Amino acid sequence: LPLASILPRLFAMVTERRIFGFYRELKLVERELELPGEAVALDRLAGELEALDRRANHLWVPLSYSQRLFILKSHVALAQEQVEKRRSAVAPPAT
Repeated sequence: LPLASILPRLFAMVTERRIFGFYRELKLVERELELPGEAVALDRLAGELEALDRRANHLWVPLSYSQRLFILKSHVALAQEQVEKRRSAVAPPAT
C-alpha cells in the first residue's frame, strides 16, 4: 500500500525533472544570446534551439503535464524569434 502512494509522486517528480531539464538548457542559450556584440554564434544558438524544439516535440508527458510542455515549447519559440531578430539586426542590408 505505501508503494501505491509513492509511485505516482515519483512519476510526477521524474516528469517535472525532464521538463525542467529542457528549461535549464533553454536558460543557457538565452544567457548566451544576451551577451553583447557580434561574438555570439547565432547559427549555433539557432541550431541548439532547433534541436531543443525537436526534442520537446517528441517528449511524451501525461495529459496533466501537457500545459507545461506547451508553455515550454512557447518559450523555445520566443527564444528562436529573438535569435532571428538578432540575426536580422546583424545581417548586412541587401543591395
